[in-house]
Amino acid sequence: MQEQKMSVIFEPSYTLDVLHFLDHLFTPRALPNEEMVCYFEEYLGDDHEKTLQHIRKRLMKFETIAEVLIPLLTADPEFNDLQFSELLASPKYLIHQYKRTASYQDASKEYKKFLKSEAESILLKVGPLIQRLEKAKFKTYWLHSCLPLVNQKIKEYSKDIHSLNLSKRFGPQDQIIYVLSCIDTDRVDWVHQKLMVSQTCSFQTFMYDWVETYLKSDCPLTKPRGYERKVKRNKELMIIYKKVKENHASIFDYIETTIKLAMTVHISQEWGILENPQDYLKDYQSGHYQVALLFYQELEKGQYRHLTLQQCAHHLLEHVDIQCYDAHLGLMT
Repeated sequence: MQEQKMSVIFEPSYTLDVLHFLDHLFTPRALPNEEMVCYFEEYLGDDHEKTLQHIRKRLMKFETIAEVLIPLLTADPEFNDLQFSELLASPKYLIHQYKRTASYQDASKEYKKFLKSEAESILLKVGPLIQRLEKAKFKTYWLHSCLPLVNQKIKEYSKDIHSLNLSKRFGPQDQIIYVLSCIDTDRVDWVHQKLMVSQTCSFQTFMYDWVETYLKSDCPLTKPRGYERKVKRNKELMIIYKKVKENHASIFDYIETTIKLAMTVHISQEWGILENPQDYLKDYQSGHYQVALLFYQELEKGQYRHLTLQQCAHHLLEHVDIQCYDAHLGLMT
């Protein structure tokens, strides 16, 4: 039987870029496209600035417009082929579509509350802002100044990715990757099984972040019965964990993070995009995740090369004895 291959599809997205561009407007931070940002800010004027700042005040804490609205807009499978006026014609429909996705089940309480109280109103306010930008020829600017850079990066990514056996790691699936020009530098987002990456992102950073993001989002681990009790017997491990305890929901969450860190580093080394992996793990986050070396050394034995990332994560959890970790040596005893 013929082996199924993974299909990777790179695409530009005007829709996603213009949402990210809204987050560049009327902010004090320095931006690489500052001259064009100033031009569009002047065109929008004081009234639209007030609208934008009003929207920001109603967003969840620390969230941007793009982060809050992209999950809603991309819940429509045809979002990248629609005009904004069509896409935003029915905010209720977008919210309804999002609630039918797997992402909604994993959404935070704050985001679900936002959907109830603020989402529809903000979507209605964003529409006129984008219409005003398009009156100022933003789409023309994007087509002539942004799209050529995006298309060049897509060519580079496509060439570099060709040599990697992605099917072996991710399984036979289609992966859509949107390459954007207005997203923050060196940033990879994962929404509804779609990747979004900046056209300024190096191939090495892109691939590392792809594996890391995929493991966090799509490879959940189930805690075995009695696992935490067993882990807590390793006093050296508990000392390290207490230093980063506030960053994790539980000791199991910490262990899951170190398993996925070890896997990300190991695959990155295998693909030639990361050097000195053991030193990287020893120094990662001030050395507070050195237990990842235990799982990395297991991966180095080569017994997991035939497994997908999901299968590999489960095998590491089930077959690596956490009691073998020596915090002083950073390896198995």
